[in-house]
Amino acid sequence: KEAQLSGAQAEKYSELASLAKDAAEAVGETINVFAQAMREQIQAEANEIFQSLIWKDSQWQDLRVNEDYRLEITDRWGYAATGELSAGEREVLSLAFITAMARVSKQEAPFVIDTPLGRVTMADAGDHIYLKTSGNPMIRFSLLETMYEEIQSPTYDDYDD
Repeated sequence: KEAQLSGAQAEKYSELASLAKDAAEAVGETINVFAQAMREQIQAEANEIFQSLIWKDSQWQDLRVNEDYRLEITDRWGYAATGELSAGEREVLSLAFITAMARVSKQEAPFVIDTPLGRVTMADAGDHIYLKTSGNPMIRFSLLETMYEEIQSPTYDDYDD
């Protein structure tokens, strides 16, 4: 049997549906405003970190975080240049972005780096390898160039009982 709504009940449900729709739109807009503000903070922090770590500081002008959180780099002439980054520069870019997110979130979490800047030659990196991550614990696994010479391939004799 179909339920029949009186005119007053139908009007009340229509008003409630309209109110729910307006509330959902307001929440959605609030989320968008918050997300944009966070993106801008992350972008500013990541740009600062990237510029402080990169050794070709006059080559890269600006770092942008787009709406999909993709990183975009422009060169000193203002052209898109993300594809022109070397492997080491891409690692620095990733490190800058991750560090920026950690700083902006203000959450305590360990920061683990496995062979940081492994594709960056020691001559290029200079003193730029150290990075403070807002007081969060940092665990770093790396081998310096001089240590590579000391590493030997294991032999059968190394595993004798």
